[in-house]
Amino acid sequence: MKVVYQEVLIAESDQTVEDCGVIYFPPSSVKFEYLVESDFRSSCLFKNTATYYHIKVGEHEFKNAVWSYKDPDPEVEKIKGCLAFADELLKS
Repeated sequence: MKVVYQEVLIAESDQTVEDCGVIYFPPSSVKFEYLVESDFRSSCLFKNTATYYHIKVGEHEFKNAVWSYKDPDPEVEKIKGCLAFADELLKS
C-alpha cells in the first residue's frame, strides 16, 4: 500500500494493519517531514483519543488527513502508534 499526495510518496508499506476497514501504516513507513500535527482530536469508544495531522507538500495542505492512536485500548493494540490516512490518498 502507498499514500500519495500531490504526486509525493508520503507512506509505503507491505506491513499495513487493518482495523474496522481502516488501513494503518507502521510509523517507520511514513515520511513525517510532510506531516504537521493538528490541534484536532477525536474520541472512539474502543480506540480512545486520536491525534490528527495535516499533510503539507509545498503550498498544498490536506487538513486532518492522517490520524493515529497513541494509547488505544488493549483489544486494538495492533494499531498503537500506526497512522491511518484519508481513503482518497491510498494506492495499492
